[in-house]
Amino acid sequence: MINFNEAVNISNTHVLALVPELFHLEGYNIHIIPPHEGGRNVVYTCEQEGRESLILRVSFLPDRKREDYIAELEYVRYLFEHDASVSNVVSSKKGHLLEEITYDEHTFFICMFVKGSHLPNTIIIAAKFWEKCISYRKGTLPSIAGII
Repeated sequence: MINFNEAVNISNTHVLALVPELFHLEGYNIHIIPPHEGGRNVVYTCEQEGRESLILRVSFLPDRKREDYIAELEYVRYLFEHDASVSNVVSSKKGHLLEEITYDEHTFFICMFVKGSHLPNTIIIAAKFWEKCISYRKGTLPSIAGII
């Protein structure tokens, strides 16, 4: 398992080189967002004058399956489509909510969100909420109360 600093290094040197092939990011300036304590993702802002600003999330820990990420992203999109105050998930060039890159036997799950004035807190809150839902589903939380 790799640590956060290793994930940042691989993301900066290898993952970001492939991202423009996966998402419509040609001409965007991409900058890392400093992580919050206990961060599980490498997160970048993607900005270009005259175009919509985006947030790129690179997840690297092996404790979640592809299906878990897709379920989370489908849930965020569902909330957006039903007027919740969350940013929409941006589909890849292939029309996927989630893309996957493997480097040196490490899998990186990549997704993109529209950047809003309420980000990155919304992503952090949604991720924490989703983690608690998974814990509840596995029976490791005593009740669903207090999830948010």
